[in-house]
Amino acid sequence: MLFSLPPPPLWIPGQEGNRSPLQPHSKDPTLPECVCVCVCLEISFVAILVHLI
Repeated sequence: MLFSLPPPPLWIPGQEGNRSPLQPHSKDPTLPECVCVCVCLEISFVAILVHLI
């Protein structure tokens, strides 16, 4: 697996929820953002690998 590295703590939905305990609904929009960030980072990572090869 290319992406066997554990995700950074910023991607844990639990921490996002702990930042704003007064807004319990804030967990819903954070999940798509994490997925988008993960996908963007993976695409850039693959692009860098292809460029190096």
